[in-house]
Amino acid sequence: MPPRANRGGRSARSTLPPANAPEHRYLAGDALVCSDNLDVLRELPDECVDLIYLDPPFNSNQFYVAAFGDKGMVREQLRDIWRWTVETENAFQRIPHGQLLNSLRGIVLQTGEQSKMAAYCVYMGRRLVEMRRALKPTGSIYLHCDPHANAYLRILMDAIFGESNFRNEIVWERIKGAGKTSQHGYRSFGRSSDSLLFYSARDKHHFDVEAVASPYPDAEKDFPHSDS
Repeated sequence: MPPRANRGGRSARSTLPPANAPEHRYLAGDALVCSDNLDVLRELPDECVDLIYLDPPFNSNQFYVAAFGDKGMVREQLRDIWRWTVETENAFQRIPHGQLLNSLRGIVLQTGEQSKMAAYCVYMGRRLVEMRRALKPTGSIYLHCDPHANAYLRILMDAIFGESNFRNEIVWERIKGAGKTSQHGYRSFGRSSDSLLFYSARDKHHFDVEAVASPYPDAEKDFPHSDS
């Protein structure tokens, strides 16, 4: 019986390497890769990853500096500020026709042509497409985000992974209570939570509730977040 074709028109078995094929260098053992994840993802074969967790930029319009090491000597910088550039335009023009392009066009109409949010979504959409390609049929993905772009990321995830494969929006209370309302001039509630958008590749995905929901009482102490 011939293998059943998937949506992309390729054989469902064609992505499996031969039995004697060497394992990909990023998949052999515990690999820590420091690079643009778009470049790394494009090197991975199809359907090779069981679980993806990503904590991307949030489109917070802020500049972050973090210190690492025993004496805090190593500093990393994240410029979470977006704008529509020539590179963004070129990337947008290369996105093939389909659900992702339709969703991005809708975001452009909603937020304004060449808006900061649209630029951020082009950046994220290109990477999420590669993650979907690399995810196994039994795999799952958890996208960590906050209210800055939560709604737009949900649109992209629905387009790429399928609305029917949305499993949960997990709300993480990262600050006890209502948050620091004084920082906002008492004109809004404090921002005290983040979200994890949980999608699966297909309906019959692997799910171990004990593995993902085990208690971790020191999470707030070990992973502090600002209230911005």
